[in-house]
Amino acid sequence: GKDAAAAKEAAVKRMEACAASTPFMLPRFAQLLPLFDNSKLGPPATRAAHAIVQGVQPFGHGIASVIVPALLAGIEDKKWKVKAGSIELLVPCLEQMKSTPAQMAESLPQIVPMLAACA
Repeated sequence: GKDAAAAKEAAVKRMEACAASTPFMLPRFAQLLPLFDNSKLGPPATRAAHAIVQGVQPFGHGIASVIVPALLAGIEDKKWKVKAGSIELLVPCLEQMKSTPAQMAESLPQIVPMLAACA
C-alpha cells in the first residue's frame, strides 16, 4: 500500500546517501534495478545506482564481481526501463574498470555478447 511505497522511497534515498559506503552498498545494489521501471521510484533508484557505482572504493574493485552480474541480469529483464537503465550503467562501470584491467578482461566477454543481442 501507500506505507510500503513510502518506505521504499525512503530506503532508496538512504541508499543514495550511503552510496560511498562500498562494503555496505555493493551487496544491495541489485535491489535497485527492478525499481527502474517504477514511475515514482525509478529516477531516485537510478540516481542511487549511479552514486553507488561512482562511489566504489578502491576504484574499480567489486565492479566485475558484484555490479556487472547484476547489470547483465537487468539487461535480460523484460521491462525496457530496467534493461535501458542497466545498459546505461555499464558506461561508468567500464570507466571504473580501466583501473582494474584484470576485472575488465574478465567482464568484457560477458558484456559484449549481451549488448550485441540488444542491438
